[in-house]
Amino acid sequence: MAAALATVAMVALSIAVAALYSRILSTSRLADPLPLNFPRPPSIHDFPEARDEMERMERIGEGLIPGAEDFAVDQDERYLYAACSDGWIRQIDLVDHSVKNWSYVGGRPLGIAAGLSKDEMLVCEPQMGLLSVTENGVRVLSGQADGLSYKLADGLDVARDGTVYFTDASTSYGLHDFDLDLLEGRPYGRLLEYRPRTNQTTVLLRSLFFPNGVALSENEDFLVFCETSQARLQRYWLRGDKAGTAEVYVDNLPGLPDNVHRFGNHFWIALLGGRSFLWEQALKFPLVKHILGSQRLLLHYLHTSYSRVLTVDEDGKPLDMYESLQSESIGFMTTGMRVGNFLYLGSLSANYIGRIPVQE
Repeated sequence: MAAALATVAMVALSIAVAALYSRILSTSRLADPLPLNFPRPPSIHDFPEARDEMERMERIGEGLIPGAEDFAVDQDERYLYAACSDGWIRQIDLVDHSVKNWSYVGGRPLGIAAGLSKDEMLVCEPQMGLLSVTENGVRVLSGQADGLSYKLADGLDVARDGTVYFTDASTSYGLHDFDLDLLEGRPYGRLLEYRPRTNQTTVLLRSLFFPNGVALSENEDFLVFCETSQARLQRYWLRGDKAGTAEVYVDNLPGLPDNVHRFGNHFWIALLGGRSFLWEQALKFPLVKHILGSQRLLLHYLHTSYSRVLTVDEDGKPLDMYESLQSESIGFMTTGMRVGNFLYLGSLSANYIGRIPVQE
């Protein structure tokens, strides 16, 4: 009798577990999540000692610059342009800090870079794609590649000959579901090239893990781009014996890289959130990913109040780190751009731009 009862209990438990699993799958918004095992988190000794200048950060345009995801600076370094969450590109005077509604893009502009003409900015809007933006209007340069429309056109940089290199972070998830792409952990992203002379867009790399910000090297022989969900940057060679190939450039970062900008021969990498033990453990198990996906809980396990900007040289060697762990400092930071002797900080959750002095 005891054996029979134990068998019945086991069958009932198996049915209950199967029903629960089925319920989880039916409410999950993920298709087929991939287990992700990060290397051991980096030691504090792997990176330079963090500077605490963010605690003395100056706020520019408070209340006037919502969700500045990325910046560009004009050729004279007089004006900073911010891609804002309300669809506007705003122009910030770097002398008197006045703010101007410069051009309305609509949607949610993300990456931004100065064009070759003085009055043009190039912008990535997730669904519209690669845009040419002036005070007088918006023109679509690239709305699809290889017959596939963009879902999450994201970061970009512009070469001296006008060629634009940009990313499509995900071909499966749009901007409002970017957390689901990070959870699913599959390589849905692309690196692209747009040539204005031919008006042609070419896919340079496929099967990338949420490719994000892009920056060209000083000599434009290579570019680097962030793979946010892998906590790393890759380098793509444009010239030389390795032209057309990619390799890991900086790996196992202490946070998730978003945008990257070059100043001189150094790259400045904004780290969106800090890695946490719970977050990394959750990413190892597809079932846990399904649960997090159904409840949209991923961002709760990222330390998005952390603010970090890492500087590396052209060989990927870490040189400097600016950091703040204080809640009153800027959080959910997506970009850090050096202009002159200042570092300008943009955040999805702030309504201002941060500015701190750069220590040589």
